[in-house]
Amino acid sequence: MNLFDALRLMLKRWKMILAIALAFSVLAAGACWRLLPSVYCAKATLYVLNTRYVYASSDSSAGELSAYYDLQSAQLMANDFAEVANSKDMRDAAAQSVGLKDIDEYDIHAEVIPGTRIINLLVTGPNARLAGQIADALFQSVSDTAIRFMGVRAVNNIGEVEVGNRPIAPQRKLLTVSAFFVGLALAGIYVVGEALIDTRVRTERDLADIIPVPVFGHIAVVGRGRVS
Repeated sequence: MNLFDALRLMLKRWKMILAIALAFSVLAAGACWRLLPSVYCAKATLYVLNTRYVYASSDSSAGELSAYYDLQSAQLMANDFAEVANSKDMRDAAAQSVGLKDIDEYDIHAEVIPGTRIINLLVTGPNARLAGQIADALFQSVSDTAIRFMGVRAVNNIGEVEVGNRPIAPQRKLLTVSAFFVGLALAGIYVVGEALIDTRVRTERDLADIIPVPVFGHIAVVGRGRVS
């Protein structure tokens, strides 16, 4: 079977292929909207001033070197912030501040904006309002800890905590469309595979593919007591 034959088979059974693809799409949409919870993100933007930073120096190269190392340490500091924010004491304190028993449903991580000392503290979870409150509570506690124990001169919150009103996950539309194309692919594979496995001779063309001689005549088809 060549590519043309496979396309011919799929076009011949396009209704079944389309029905399977639509069924996959409907099932995926139902699972996304009913079973998968929405995930929201809250972001607290922090400006971290390291004690090693030099505001002014008579030696410009010394000031540039100090700034360079300060920027290089920003990523490490972001990792430290994430670890501190995810510690049990910090999570318990944040849960208590928002009136929850725990915040196990919420994920906390930090990322640094490249080339800056600005760190984004991100909280993701099923409730946008609570995610914002948790981010604000973590900013206060992590900032105090950083100043006291991490050699940080100051941690400032740039603006208010940003709370996304739209969920960041799951990507329901993308998953639904992807399921449609997966259904198309699987249905096409089924149709072609069924034809490859089926070795019965139905038409003169099937017979010509088997024997290397010309075929003259007609293959009778018997069904419901009639011969055609």
